[in-house]
Amino acid sequence: MSSSSKCRYYSNGYCSSPLAMRTFGDRPSREPVDLSKCMGNFRECKYYVETQIVSELEMEFSRDYYPLVNYINCNNSSECPFYSLKTIDKENNICVAYCIVSEKYLTKLSIRKCIEYWRDCPFYKLGLELTA
Repeated sequence: MSSSSKCRYYSNGYCSSPLAMRTFGDRPSREPVDLSKCMGNFRECKYYVETQIVSELEMEFSRDYYPLVNYINCNNSSECPFYSLKTIDKENNICVAYCIVSEKYLTKLSIRKCIEYWRDCPFYKLGLELTA
């Protein structure tokens, strides 16, 4: 089967479709995976979403941005002045978080620290030094 017949939201047994993530807890899930659809008839899947916004951003950030690792709910905001949210899919409330100081997208696992412990973050302290 060619790679073009695989759903772009399917990877390593997980579905990261914005609709599936909203349905199954704002993270990629194995629950909606059906290989007969994911590996061929994916446009028939009720979780498949074709959005121009997602397509454009995936092309623009393809080297540093990975949906399975970086998709988060847009409600994950932080008071850190060096934390930035970029909207991927407004309708489904999907964003990626970005650290301005490190110039990197944050993983789902690391954003909790940015939300709760940002004052103790070495990047926050470095950012303060750089902007002083």
